[in-house]
Amino acid sequence: MNLKVIEGLLERYQIKVSTANNGPEALEKIESKEFDFVFMDHMMPEMDGVECFHRIRQKSGSYYRNVPIIALTANAVAGTRELLLKEGFNDFLEKPIERSVLERVLKRNLS
Repeated sequence: MNLKVIEGLLERYQIKVSTANNGPEALEKIESKEFDFVFMDHMMPEMDGVECFHRIRQKSGSYYRNVPIIALTANAVAGTRELLLKEGFNDFLEKPIERSVLERVLKRNLS
C-alpha cells in the first residue's frame, strides 16, 4: 500500500517511479539503472533500509556514493530522524507523507 501512495504522490510531479518490494530487489534495481534519487523505506522485508543503504554506498563508483537516498519511515519516534541522518541518508520523510513536506524534500535533493 505504501508503494502505491508514494507513486500517486510523485505522479503529480511527472516523476517516473520504479519500485522494489524488499532490500535485495532494491539492490538489483539500482545496479541495473541509474536513478535521480531513491526513497528507501526504513523497514523492508529481508533487508532493512539502513543495511540496504550501506550496501549501496559501499559499491564502487561515484554514482553509488552520490545518488540522493531519502529515508522513509512510519517509525517517527523521537530521535529517528537524527539516527537515519547520522547513518548517512541524505534526507528523511515521515509517513504518512504530507505533500508540502514531500515538495521540500524533493527541492532539497533534486537539481
